[in-house]
Amino acid sequence: MKSTKHTYSGLRLLRHLVGQEGLNIFSSQQVQQAARELKIEPGYVAEILHYLQKESWIWRLKRGLYAVSSESGLGTAVRPAHVGASPI
Repeated sequence: MKSTKHTYSGLRLLRHLVGQEGLNIFSSQQVQQAARELKIEPGYVAEILHYLQKESWIWRLKRGLYAVSSESGLGTAVRPAHVGASPI
């Protein structure tokens, strides 16, 4: 069962990163900064990123670097074949 808490916070972060910051590829530091701006607890960010990866909304390109997936429906997303990544 999907957590409403994860969905809401994850969507807020993704919308901020893609919509306001114009990012389709972003670092964990950029996610932390966005979380601070949105008043999301810093300790909760890793859990949000895990959920977003699990649900294929983002791809982990390498440690600390992520891309918005085409599954998210947000902005100009990338597919794993474009960046040589696979879902985690």
